[in-house]
Amino acid sequence: MNANQHANPVDLFDPFTSRACRQVRNDLAHGLVSAISTRNFDPVAKLVHNYLSGSITVPIRRYLIDRRERYRTIFEYTRAAGYTNADIWPITIALWDELLFFEVHEWLEQAWHQSRGTERGCYQAVIRAAGAYIHLEAGRSAAAVQLAAKAADGLSRHRNILAGYFDVSRMLDKLEPLDPVPPKFSPSLPAGSRTGAG
Repeated sequence: MNANQHANPVDLFDPFTSRACRQVRNDLAHGLVSAISTRNFDPVAKLVHNYLSGSITVPIRRYLIDRRERYRTIFEYTRAAGYTNADIWPITIALWDELLFFEVHEWLEQAWHQSRGTERGCYQAVIRAAGAYIHLEAGRSAAAVQLAAKAADGLSRHRNILAGYFDVSRMLDKLEPLDPVPPKFSPSLPAGSRTGAG
């Protein structure tokens, strides 16, 4: 049983059941995608400030502060590396390694909408892998297992292409048993900025 199932719902950030949490999550993720694209973090900082200045619950406040710090790490990393919107996979891996799975979904979704065929299948496989971890974090294990199986199928089918961007075998080794500790792929982010281990 997931630890979240024993927690007081008031203490949880749960975008699956709370409209306010979902709105904050979506606004922030869209803000980060825009910040990376425009190379301007100010709108994200302003968005967080505006939310923090309002009447919000403790879980939302914690989420905002956590995301602001992790987003700043991602933003500084991508800017220092000179990444643009064309650098889809390096940015995806940076987001993944910061455990920003909803943001992986949002980042790849824009490319997915503009793609076709095999390229579209590659994006979809990683979006589903991120989705599996989004559900797992929320204690929605049945949905996580279903998405992980679909992700593993897509990753296997597109292994040869995706292997040029990250270690597909490592991803499959974690997804197939749905290891709650996600894989990490890049040592490139600044020391101390990454959470967890993989």
